[in-house]
Order: sequence, then structure tokens, then C-alpha cells
Amino acid sequence: MIAKLDNSLKQQTLLAQQVIAFSELTEKTKKVYHQQLGQLQQEFNKPYKLNDYQKVKSHLKRAGRLSYQINQTFMASKHQPNTEPDSPINTHLQKYYDIHSSFSTICRHYNQAVTELNLSVSIFPSSLIAFVVNIHVMPYFEPKMPASLSPSYVYQNLEQLS
Repeated sequence: MIAKLDNSLKQQTLLAQQVIAFSELTEKTKKVYHQQLGQLQQEFNKPYKLNDYQKVKSHLKRAGRLSYQINQTFMASKHQPNTEPDSPINTHLQKYYDIHSSFSTICRHYNQAVTELNLSVSIFPSSLIAFVVNIHVMPYFEPKMPASLSPSYVYQNLEQLS
């Protein structure tokens, strides 16, 4: 299930990079968005072990930060003047909405599966079996806006580049 989350985020990242390229944002603004996406994608692509709770939890935090930045990129690109309905940017925005919709469904399914697993692992006798076969509780995917990606942070970076 985490692989589906990861795959969807990779698709969304590619679309976000394409939207930035097609957008009418200034070159400096495009550079900031590309840098932020690139940095978060590097962090997100770090390897992790599925049977290590802390590693999975860290991976899901990185995924949440990447998801937030992708959303911010699309929101900035969505509000551009003079965008024709059949323009490449609108085509990419529609693809993003489709992928993001399925991403939301994947997130709900993942969290539901985690709830069931965590409940099973905590109830006797399955807790004993889980201990023997080294199955542990898993973290939920709960993306939150990190302070380093807040609109004020992005605005400050844009100001510094000017």
C-alpha cells in the first residue's frame, strides 16, 4: 500500500515539474519551486525498510512534505491570468486533479489498513503471533504543512531572490 502512495507522489511530482515549466511564473519563482520540489523529492526517495516503524514513519513525513509542496505548486499555477482552456498547463492540471483524487483514495485505504493491522497486533492472541513473526504497528499517513513550506517561507525565498 505504501508503494501505491509512493508511486502516486512520483507521478504528481513529474506533473508539478511540467506545470512549472509551462506556467507564466517568473523565472525566479520557477527556480524556487523547482528547487523545493527537487530537494523534497531527494529526501522522499531515501530508502527505508517496511518492517522498521521509525523508518516508515520518517518516510511518511517526507511524503507528506512533498505532497504539500506539490499542492502549493499546483495552486500557484492554477491562478494564472490568460490561461486558455486547452492550454498544456490546463491539461496537466486536469491530470493532477485525477491523480490527486486517486491519491486521496489510496491514503484512506492505507490508513484503514493500518487501523486494522494495529488493532490486530494489539489484541490477544494475535498480538502474540505478531510478536513471534515480528509484525509491529504501522504509522498513519497524515500529511501536515511543515513550517519550512508555509506560504510565508516561500514568499521570503522569493524576496531574497529578487
